[in-house]
Amino acid sequence: MVFCHHGEITNAVNGMVLSAATPLAMSSPSNLMLVIMMVDCKVSCNDFGGNPVPEFIGSMKQLHHLYLGNSYFSGIIPPQIGNLTNLRSLGLSRNSLRSENLDWLSNLSLLSFLDLSQIDLSHTNWLQHIPSLHHSLYELHLKSCGLKDNKPSSNSSSTSLLSILDLSHNNLTLSSFDWLSKLNTSLVKIDLSHNAFVGPIPNALIESLVLIEHLDLSSNMLQGQIPKSLSKLSRLRVLVLYENDFRGDFDELFGNISANGILESLQILDLAKNQLNGSVSDLRALSALTEVYLGDNNFTGSVPQSIGQLSELQVLDLSNNSLKGSVSESHFMKLDKLKVLDLYILQFIDLACCP
Repeated sequence: MVFCHHGEITNAVNGMVLSAATPLAMSSPSNLMLVIMMVDCKVSCNDFGGNPVPEFIGSMKQLHHLYLGNSYFSGIIPPQIGNLTNLRSLGLSRNSLRSENLDWLSNLSLLSFLDLSQIDLSHTNWLQHIPSLHHSLYELHLKSCGLKDNKPSSNSSSTSLLSILDLSHNNLTLSSFDWLSKLNTSLVKIDLSHNAFVGPIPNALIESLVLIEHLDLSSNMLQGQIPKSLSKLSRLRVLVLYENDFRGDFDELFGNISANGILESLQILDLAKNQLNGSVSDLRALSALTEVYLGDNNFTGSVPQSIGQLSELQVLDLSNNSLKGSVSESHFMKLDKLKVLDLYILQFIDLACCP
């Protein structure tokens, strides 16, 4: 007897829901036949002992939602899943699964959510198949799938509904930016962190992300200056460029942005572990900021007193820079919400917080 600790199974016939610590007769995957008439099948976080996903799952044609994540399945994803033509959501992440091709995806024309994270897709031409879902797909997670650059299909530019895209922890290079910038999408959140991007961020990519709110390009090898076209992303709330090789004068970019009232929605700014220099800008115009990470750069000068005007600020990291001067009460004037302050290895002449 196995307990479904975090998942739930909803019976389409009588509406019964089995969840939390409800015992499920799943001592072997073949017992899943007991739920063949399900509309929703959510059995994530179980232990199927390294058995393969059973092929008969393709006969559960009533299914709208199928979640088998983190359940100790192994082997090849059964192409019979492509028979589930009513499927809206599919989650197979965090199993020891692999796929030699993704042809079965082309039948899932109603799919709006797909999570194949941590599944070996390194031998697939994934870009030939994902665009086939362009009429329905809203959210796509392909984290840690061993993805490499490959040739997109001819209709890849028509993926118009995709809003959330996670391609982090793969082996993608700058050539992937080409097809990303051509997507006619409504992307709101994109995570491309921990890939193999080398060189500057193409302006064409930035200019295509007109609705973006969350952009993560951290832990790559991106170089050059941070593109000024970022200032056009008026909806941007989270910008994470941590651990790259960006250079240039911080104040030259963000000083102008602040002065023109651009990026007013920005809440999280993470530029730590780059090679940025110059002084820390007056960021008062970015009044929505809650977290600022500027540590491990080459900033000089003093800490601007205007930092004290960021009343929503909860985290401030200026560590491991060459900042000097004094820090007084005026630096903390309106920082009532501040929870984390990191000024490690700053060359302060005076810490004048007390009379």
